[in-house]
Amino acid sequence: MRLSTSFIRQWWSRLLRWFDRLFARGSILQAVSLISLVLVFVVLLTCLSYFLFRQQASFGQHLRKIVYLFIYPDSFGEVKKQPQGLWFYTFTLVSGTVIVGGLLISVLTNMLQNRVRRVRGGYVAYRHMSDHILVIGYDEIVPHLVARICAQHPGRDVLVQSVVPAQQVRNAVFAATPDGDEKHIFIYIGRRDSRDDLSRLRPWKAREIFVIGDRHSDDHDALNMECIRILSKLLMQPENRPKHRIPMNVLFEDRATTIAFQTTDVAREIQRYLNLYPLNFYENWSRRALAGELIGTHSLVQLDRGDDSERNGLDGPPGIVRGSERRAQLVVVGMSRMGITLGIQAAHIMHYPNFRPGNGLASKVTFIDLNADTEMRRFMCLHQPFFDVQDTYYTDLTESGDHRRQTIAARRFTGEDANFVGVHFEFVKGDIYSDAVRGLLSDLASDTNLSLTVAICLNHSRQNASAAMSLPQNLYDTERRIPILVQQRTSGAIFDTLAADQDNRFCNVFPFGMLECGYDLDHNLERMAMQMYNTYRQAQINQLGQLSESIEQLWNEGSILRKWSSIHAVTYFPTKLRSLGLQKTGKPISLTPENRADACEIEHRRWCAERLLLGVSRQTEGEPKAPFRHRCLAPYDQVKQLPQPHNEEGVGQYELNDLATLQAIPMMLEVINSTRSQTAKNSKQV
Repeated sequence: MRLSTSFIRQWWSRLLRWFDRLFARGSILQAVSLISLVLVFVVLLTCLSYFLFRQQASFGQHLRKIVYLFIYPDSFGEVKKQPQGLWFYTFTLVSGTVIVGGLLISVLTNMLQNRVRRVRGGYVAYRHMSDHILVIGYDEIVPHLVARICAQHPGRDVLVQSVVPAQQVRNAVFAATPDGDEKHIFIYIGRRDSRDDLSRLRPWKAREIFVIGDRHSDDHDALNMECIRILSKLLMQPENRPKHRIPMNVLFEDRATTIAFQTTDVAREIQRYLNLYPLNFYENWSRRALAGELIGTHSLVQLDRGDDSERNGLDGPPGIVRGSERRAQLVVVGMSRMGITLGIQAAHIMHYPNFRPGNGLASKVTFIDLNADTEMRRFMCLHQPFFDVQDTYYTDLTESGDHRRQTIAARRFTGEDANFVGVHFEFVKGDIYSDAVRGLLSDLASDTNLSLTVAICLNHSRQNASAAMSLPQNLYDTERRIPILVQQRTSGAIFDTLAADQDNRFCNVFPFGMLECGYDLDHNLERMAMQMYNTYRQAQINQLGQLSESIEQLWNEGSILRKWSSIHAVTYFPTKLRSLGLQKTGKPISLTPENRADACEIEHRRWCAERLLLGVSRQTEGEPKAPFRHRCLAPYDQVKQLPQPHNEEGVGQYELNDLATLQAIPMMLEVINSTRSQTAKNSKQV
C-alpha cells in the first residue's frame, strides 16, 4: 500500500512539474499544447463513436452531433433523448466544457495577458529589426541621449536595453522625448555582459551602438569593456559580419580608463567591424564648455580673453596675442571628476604665443579642495610624465596650514629642460568659504592682467549653486565680466534666468554639466580630426606622393594615439586662430614670418602637453626607443636641432608637422558650417 501511494505521489509531482513548465512558457507553446489536447480528444471521441454507433445508418450524423456537442455544450438537450450512449454524450459534454469552455478561454486570455506582460517587462524581442540604434545600459543620461538620437534621426527605431525594470526606463525615456517618437522606442530587459541578451538586440544589423552602462556602479568600465568583447565576437561570426563598420560609442567613467583607451590600440580584429569612440561624460561637457563651436553649440567661456574686444573683427573677444602681458588662469573649486576633467581640458587649450620660459606668463590651472593634498598625489601619479618636466605649486590655506605657496620641482628635468610647456597645475587646500581662500580669489579677480575663469565643481548641485552665488564681490564685476561656471545636475534654469538680465551681478554665471549633455552624434569632431590627420600625413616628407588611400581609410589605419592627437589639435584650433589674430574664414591661411614661428611653437607646446598628459614620457639622449617615449617632448629650440629630414626648401619635418595643423583649418571650418546648418534644421523639425 505504501509503495502504491509513493508511486502515485511521484507521478503526480512529475505531472505538476510538466504542467507548470508547459504553461509557464511562451504563448505559442501553450497554443500548440491546447491544439494537441483538442486533437487527442477528437480522435478519442471519434474512435468511441465508431464502436458505439457504427451499426447505425446515421453514423455520420451522430459523429457531427458529438463534435458539435464537444464544442457547444448547449446542444446536449437534443442528444440526451437517445438512451443509447447517454454516458458517452455526458462524457463528451464534460470534456468539451472543460477543454473548450475552460482551458481554451483561459489559454487565450493568458496568451494575451502574457504577451502584454512580456512587452511591458521588456522580454519580447523583434527578430527582423534592422538599421536601428542600440543604447545598451541605463543611466540618468540615457533619456536625454535617446531624445537627442530621436531628434537627430527622426523615424528611426531606438532600442534600449538594461537591467533596470522596463517600466521605469520607459517612463523616464518617454518623459524626455516628444510623443511622436515614442512609437519608435523599444525597451528590452537584459544584461550587457550576457551573450544571449546581446544577441537578441541583433547588433550586426544596427546602424549605431551606444554602450552606456550604469555610471554609478563600481564595475562600470569593466562591464562596458566586457560588452565590447562580446559584441565583437558576435560580429565576427561569418553569418553576422556587417557590410560596413558600425560606429560604437563606449562611455567610460574613470579618467584612467579613458586615458588607457585613448592611448592603446584595441585589437585590430575588433576594429574590422566596429568604429570605437570612447566617450566620457565629463570630457564631453568640458569640451562643450571651452570649445563648443566644434560640435554645433557655443562655448560657454573663452579662457583667453584679450585686451581689446573690438580688435581684428573677430567673433567675440580676441585671444592672448604675441606681445600681450596677459596670462590665463582657470580656478576649479572641487576636485570632483568634472573638476579634474575640466582642468585637464583647459591644459590642452591654454597655450599662447606670448609665453617664453621664465617670463612669468605661463597659464595656470588651480584646484581648490579640502582634500587637495591627497588628490594632488593621486593626480600627479596618474599624469607622472607631465610632472617630470613641469613644476607644481601647493598651498595649504586651512587654519592649521602655513599659507605659503610651495613649489614642487619637476621630478626628472631641471633648468632649460623643464617648464617649457607653458601650463602649470596648482593645488590649494582649503574651504571655499574660508577667509584665506576668499582672499586668494579676490586677489586674482583684482589682477587686471589676468584672464580669470572660475569653475565650481563640488559634488552636489545645491552646494555648487550656493558657492557660485557666495564668491567675493569683485568676481561679479559687471564691467570685467569674469566667467563663473557652475556645475548643475538636472537643470540650469536658475542661472539662465538670472543671466537674462545683463545688469544682474550673476549675469556671467553659466550652468554646465547637466544630464542633457549634447553628444556629438554626427561625429563632427572626428570628421575634422580626419582632415587634420590627412593633412599631417601629407606633410610627411618620406611619404609625399605615396598616399593613395582615402581620408577615411587613412584614419581607420592610424593608431589610436595619433587619432586622439588629431582630436586634441582640432579642439585647440579656435584658440590658435584668436592668438594669431586670424579670422574664421574658409580662405587659405596666410601667415607672416612672425605668425608662422608662433604657430609652430604654440602647436609644439600644445602637442607636448597633450602627450605628457596621455602618459608619454620624454626620451632623452642615449635612452633606447620604447613605447610611450618620444624625443620631441623637449623645448622647441632643442627639437629644431634634432636630426630630421628636410624638404627641398630646407624646412624640417617637425616644423612641417606643426604647420599642417594650420593647413587643415579651411576644411575643418567647412565641417563646422555644415554642422551649424544641420543643427538649425533639426531645431526647426523639433
